[in-house]
Amino acid sequence: MQRFRFPLALSILLAFTLLFSGCDSSDSSSETKTEIVSLLKADVERESPAISDSDLGEFISDQTAFALWMHHAGINENGDDQNFIFSPLSISTAFTMLWPGAAGETADEIAKMLHFGMEPDRFHPAANHLKRALASRNEYTPNQGEGDAPILEIVNDLWGLDEYPYKDDYLELLARHYGAGMWIVDFVGAPETARFKINKHIADHTRDLIPEVLPEGSINELTRLVLTNAIYFKGAWRYPFEVKNTVDRAFVSIDGTASDVPMMSGEIDNGAYADTEGAEVVELPYVGNDLSMVLILPDRHTFTDYENMLDATELSRIFEALTPMPGHIQMPRFEFESEINLSDVFQDAGYILPFTGGAPDFSGLSPIAIEEELHIGSAFHKAVIGVDEEGTEAAAVTVIGAFVTSIPDNTFNVQINRPFLFVIRDRPTDTILFMGRVVDAAAAN
Repeated sequence: MQRFRFPLALSILLAFTLLFSGCDSSDSSSETKTEIVSLLKADVERESPAISDSDLGEFISDQTAFALWMHHAGINENGDDQNFIFSPLSISTAFTMLWPGAAGETADEIAKMLHFGMEPDRFHPAANHLKRALASRNEYTPNQGEGDAPILEIVNDLWGLDEYPYKDDYLELLARHYGAGMWIVDFVGAPETARFKINKHIADHTRDLIPEVLPEGSINELTRLVLTNAIYFKGAWRYPFEVKNTVDRAFVSIDGTASDVPMMSGEIDNGAYADTEGAEVVELPYVGNDLSMVLILPDRHTFTDYENMLDATELSRIFEALTPMPGHIQMPRFEFESEINLSDVFQDAGYILPFTGGAPDFSGLSPIAIEEELHIGSAFHKAVIGVDEEGTEAAAVTVIGAFVTSIPDNTFNVQINRPFLFVIRDRPTDTILFMGRVVDAAAAN
């Protein structure tokens, strides 16, 4: 019985990329093979698991804890005075696809650094269930007068070396729970061609928001595997802002400097609001109402202290405190991108094992993984966001390289004219898709 088939390609829109390389046991002078041979996919169907509410709740709780941890780690990496955007779901999903390829202490450390508390036999079905729930957000049909339906796409793929002995059970698990197939490319004979193909694939599906994720030299003859998780989001505001109401107003940045920036202004008929201890919070829904942006505005002169104390428990309290309410809001347009060196972030936090040549155990990925000393040599994440009168568009890319070795009753009026935090979330599940901060609106215009 043939174990693999070759279906149509899957589209990729926001990517996480994982490169695995081994010791120099191949002939780097070999002739160039076919640039992309095919899409190889395990001959098993993606499952539709039925999971308990408690399992999904535990899974989301762990994801939120990781999101807040990564937010603080990213700020430390990028600088307290910088705007910042990232996708915790992108990073987590990519490492989730790596996790089954690790064994022993390596697998334990990956689970710890991603805040995974569930056993694999519960974790992977929960991840599968969540991704299917998120995919259903695209099925919304707008009512007359509404904007376009939301786009939220999450797709997983692998890029592999022809004839390399990847383990069937590893590939089958990714097919069953993540719908992932494997593109065959020639890392050994044509590494730059492979790099170009992956970059082009991602650029096409991020609408060129991220034109290049893999820099020159990031793929070489030692590369053995690349994993891509793709997430792309585009949402129209349920209550769009009128462009004619956008005027330049002052925004006070984190260093106290005031700059005039384009400030949108609008009435929100069915938003949500919370006046929490230390901050005002406004939720703006996108068309369909399942997806939203939550804006957190700390009290004046308290942004840094508030951000430092914000954790997963507090963010969950904020979500619970949001009350449906109409109101008025002023907020800046913004557009920017961020990058994180994940290798530095995780190793600075003490997670060394998966990134150290010769020590990791990725024998769940290949029977020769230990012999080839597969390990993660580099890991990067890049995210892009644009917010205007019509809505939001966001994308993110993660790259890992492994080498050998006082408000009137029932209404709100909020002016977001100083540093604030934002979360793009899935309301039915409380999944955080993107998270970030704007501390300098002038730099984001």
